[in-house]
Amino acid sequence: MKRKAFATLIISLVFCGILAGCEKSAAVDSPEKIKEEESAVEDKAPEKKEKSDKKKSNRKEKLDTAAAQDSLKKMSEALSGFLWATMMKESDYNYTGITDIKLSLSDEEKIRAAVLSGDADGVIDSTFVLGMGGFSEEENSDTDNDGDRFHGMSVSKESVERNCMDLFGTKASWDDLPIGPVCDLSDAVRYEKGNEFYALIVDQEVDTETVLEIHECTVEEEDGKYTGKVNMFWGYFGEIEMNPGYSNYLATCTLEPNDSSKYGMVVKEIEITPLEGGSDEYANDADVQDGFDVSDEPFYGVWVGSSAERQESLDLAKDLNDKGLDAYCIYTPEWENLNRDSYWCVTVGKSATKDRAEELIADVEQAGYKGAYVKYTGERLSHRIYYYLYSPSDAAITPSKVTLEDVTTVELSGTEEDEGPMTLIVDADTVFDKTCDMQYFPGYKEGQSPLEWFNSTSGEDLMGVFEVSIEGNHVENFYGSYWWD
Repeated sequence: MKRKAFATLIISLVFCGILAGCEKSAAVDSPEKIKEEESAVEDKAPEKKEKSDKKKSNRKEKLDTAAAQDSLKKMSEALSGFLWATMMKESDYNYTGITDIKLSLSDEEKIRAAVLSGDADGVIDSTFVLGMGGFSEEENSDTDNDGDRFHGMSVSKESVERNCMDLFGTKASWDDLPIGPVCDLSDAVRYEKGNEFYALIVDQEVDTETVLEIHECTVEEEDGKYTGKVNMFWGYFGEIEMNPGYSNYLATCTLEPNDSSKYGMVVKEIEITPLEGGSDEYANDADVQDGFDVSDEPFYGVWVGSSAERQESLDLAKDLNDKGLDAYCIYTPEWENLNRDSYWCVTVGKSATKDRAEELIADVEQAGYKGAYVKYTGERLSHRIYYYLYSPSDAAITPSKVTLEDVTTVELSGTEEDEGPMTLIVDADTVFDKTCDMQYFPGYKEGQSPLEWFNSTSGEDLMGVFEVSIEGNHVENFYGSYWWD
C-alpha cells in the first residue's frame, strides 16, 4: 500500500510539472506570438485597405449607361409628383409655359421630393386647415382651391428615409420639411400632433387639367461624369391624349453612381428646359422667328368678330389691344371646333376654363364691343403658314428631300409683324391635303406627292405663295398654291 501510494505521488508530481512547464512555455511564448500576429496584421493592413479602396472606387465610379437608362426612368417617375409641383409653382399655376428651372436640390427640396415619392400609409387621411400655427385637423371641412383647406395623407418615415437615400444618396433632413406647402396645389409638409410628427402629402384636390408624363430617358458619360436626359410632357392633358409620346420639356440630371441606392445611382442636380418645337424629329432644325404664337393648347375664347380677310381681323385685334385687352387673331381651319372654311376670328383672352372666359365679356362690352360670346376651340389640328418662294434657286431639290432656304413666311394666326425667314423641309412624309386644288400646281401629275412634284417641276412653276401646315420646320401638308399680288 505504501509503495502504491508513493508511485501515485511520483506520477502526480511529474504530471503537475509537465503542466507547469506548458503553462510557463505558453506564458513566455504568448507576447511574442501576439507581436508576430500584430505585425502580420499591420503588414497586411495597407494591402487590404488598398484592395478595399480599389473595390469601393470601382463600385462608385462606374455606371452601365445602358442599364442606367431604365433606372433613370424609374427615378424620374418617382420624382414626377415633385417635378409637377415645382413646374406649377414656377409657372405661377399657368401651364402655358415656363422658362428654365435649375434645381440644386437643397435639403428642403430633397425631403419634399422624398415625401412626394412615397406611398400613403393610412395612419393619417384627413382634411386640414392651414393657419398661423401650421396645420390643424378639421374632419368635416371641404377642400377648395381658393381657401386654406387641404386634404392630407401620411407617408411612413421609413419610406421617406429610404426614398431620400435611393434618390439623392443623403439622409432625410426632417427639420427642413416645411410646415406649409410650397406649391399650394400639392406638396409635402411636416405635421406635428402632440409629441409625434408626420410627413404628409397634401393637396387641394383641384382638377388643374395638367399632367406630367415621363418619356424617353438617356444616360451619357464623359470624362467619368454622368448626365441623364429625360424627355417629358407637362401641360394640358388633352394635348398628350391627342399626341401620345409627345415631349415639350427636357430634364437634364447630374448623376452619380451609388451602390447604396436601389437605382445604382443618385441625382445631384436637375435642370428643366423647354424643348423648342417639341420632341418631333424635325424640331432641332426649326428656325421659327420671334412673334409667332405657336401655342397648341385648346382654350375658351371670347369671340368678338371674324372676317374672310386676314387684315381686317388683324386690325380689330390691334384696336382691342390698344384698349388694354389681350386680343388674338385665330385662323379657324387650324382648330377642331371652329369653321373649316378660311376665316380669321378675333378672341379676347385664351382661358383654360369657361367660367374665366365669361368673366372677360364685361371688359369687352365696356370697351364698346357688343355681342361677344364664349366658344371652345377644341384641339389644334394644324399649324398653318404661307411661305413665299420668289426664286427657284431658293429650293435645294434632291430625290429624298427639298430644302426651302430662308423663305419668307407668314403665320396665318398672329400679328402684322409675324413675317420672317424660315428654312423648311419637304420630304416623303409631306402630303397634299385632300382639299388642295391641284390645278394651281403647274406641272402636277395625278398621284404625285409634293416631293415628286418638286422633282418633276422646275423654274417659275415652283414660285408663288403656298399655304402649308408645319411641325417644327417640317412641311406636313400643302393646302393651296397662289400667286402674289
